[in-house]
Amino acid sequence: MKKYLKDVHSLEELNAFFARMLTDACYHIAEKLDITGGYLSTYFKEKTGMNFLDAVNDVRIRKARELLDRASGLKIQDVAARVGYQNLNSFNRMFKKFTGLTPSEYRQEGGARGGGSKSEE
Repeated sequence: MKKYLKDVHSLEELNAFFARMLTDACYHIAEKLDITGGYLSTYFKEKTGMNFLDAVNDVRIRKARELLDRASGLKIQDVAARVGYQNLNSFNRMFKKFTGLTPSEYRQEGGARGGGSKSEE
């Protein structure tokens, strides 16, 4: 891991690195368990009700909501980068999927104080 981390020079690069690791984690875990990634993903969904990638994205969006709530000075693209999204459109789409609002709408409605969340309904 040190070998890969030596090329990381910023917080955004570090977040992107860990995001890639999380996204690939299902298949690495499956390999260690000597099962297929598809089987592990199916098993994970049976036990948790969501697929592995949705679980990873849920964690990212929860963190993004925290950052939007307490660090209102951060630009939305900076929040996206901090939680591991390299593409702002992907972040916006995923944020809306999990909260029912775009990041801008979430911020305008006062975040957790003003708006609800699909994941908490």
